[in-house]
Amino acid sequence: MSMMTATPANSKLAAPDVIRRRVKVPHGVCRLTLTINGTDYSVVPNSGASELVSRAFRLKKSDGTVYDVAAAPHGVTCDCPDYLFNRQDKDVNGCKHIKAMKACGLL
Repeated sequence: MSMMTATPANSKLAAPDVIRRRVKVPHGVCRLTLTINGTDYSVVPNSGASELVSRAFRLKKSDGTVYDVAAAPHGVTCDCPDYLFNRQDKDVNGCKHIKAMKACGLL
């Protein structure tokens, strides 16, 4: 005697439901603000820097003043007046911009 299982005549073997989810495209804005002695600077990676530098950033104050800080093979440089006239080749720690960027781990 063979055993047969009864199945309803109108049942179909349905494929498992395929769940399709839309991939969300990331959006939004990320900003980094560095505060040095009470002055806020927006920090932006400077991709236009020379290929000799390993990392470069542009710091911009709210009044529009811009300083470029870069890690070059001979050391970290900044184009602020304090660094150019008082610290370049004299102070290995650099100006306040370099010190703050190092303290944050960006350089």
